[in-house]
Amino acid sequence: MQADIEAKRGALAEICRRYGVARLEVFGSVARGARFDPNRSDADFLVTFAPSARNDLAAFSDLKDALEKTSRALRRSCRARDDRNKP
Repeated sequence: MQADIEAKRGALAEICRRYGVARLEVFGSVARGARFDPNRSDADFLVTFAPSARNDLAAFSDLKDALEKTSRALRRSCRARDDRNKP
């Protein structure tokens, strides 16, 4: 799974710049790769905002939507790889 996250690094960095994120950390099963199930697991993010970031609910909601879109792409990537590995 870490390789899939690395492949989305550019997209995640762009999201961070757009929404004033100073630090984005991935944790949980998606980060460890242990017991990650692309059909059931989600991607967990810990966000630290820059002091200059917009402090409103609309910006937070837009960030959440952008991260969810990227995490869905991560899960699709994992499902496709898993399907190719099945006999």
